[in-house]
Amino acid sequence: MAPEHIRTAIIKNDVATIMTSSSAGDVYSFGIIMQEVILRGAPFCMLDLSTQEIIAKIKKPPPLLRPSVSKQTAPPEYINSMKQCWAEQAETRPSFNDLAQSIKLLNGGK
Repeated sequence: MAPEHIRTAIIKNDVATIMTSSSAGDVYSFGIIMQEVILRGAPFCMLDLSTQEIIAKIKKPPPLLRPSVSKQTAPPEYINSMKQCWAEQAETRPSFNDLAQSIKLLNGGK
């Protein structure tokens, strides 16, 4: 869930009720899925934090909490795409059309 949605969600008993949704929020989530696929692990799996701790840190920055993916686990272009998806300002995240084009270029036109 995108930070802007976590900050407006109502969370009771570890269940989030989303107050809003957006394409930019979906792009953030896509970046998280990219991290899951590359690392073959859960979101934020590189951090030794519980789900509740992750949510609390995302809700109340600074500092911004984002996953980290080492340069050895993915090509830099993929890491840059993920980081663009995780931009704090939703309006600066790429669109899905932009992501599709960049991924297509990274995969030799496929």
